[in-house]
Amino acid sequence: MDDDTAAATPATGGSSMQYRSGEARHETQNGPRGHKGPADQEAQSGCAKVVVCGPSTLLPSDAKKLGINITYNLDEVLNWCDAVIALRIQLERMHLGRIPSKREYHSEFGLTFERISKLKKDIVIMHPGPMNRGVEIDSKVADSDNAVILDQVLNGVASRMSILYLLLGEGDIKL
Repeated sequence: MDDDTAAATPATGGSSMQYRSGEARHETQNGPRGHKGPADQEAQSGCAKVVVCGPSTLLPSDAKKLGINITYNLDEVLNWCDAVIALRIQLERMHLGRIPSKREYHSEFGLTFERISKLKKDIVIMHPGPMNRGVEIDSKVADSDNAVILDQVLNGVASRMSILYLLLGEGDIKL
């Protein structure tokens, strides 16, 4: 699994997840304010509903085989999700031509301040870093009160350190 198809974990206690392929993932529990969204039945059953949203050139080719629903409308997805996880566009792969330009990607699939400010509810903004500000996420969104990006990065470092500590036998290995 490369950076374009990394997995996400539930946020805000939600058991259903909404994923956006390529550079972002979305997680959801219920729909907009008081409205039970399409993931409500899955939340009650304990199963996640996974929906991939992004440019078709960045979507996993086997997503449908895994039972994942696909959409290309980020605004529709954002209206009912509780959290969104944006992943980095790999600028070093831009020469592959999977997206026409950074500007077009930002316009269609970027977490823009305009897009987020139109929502009728607050959502949690996540990104594991590093970010390409102005491509997959606006600085205003990344630095907003709803963003938990710094916590995410800090927790990622602590988690990796803990895993390495355990794998190395709690420091008992002599080099």
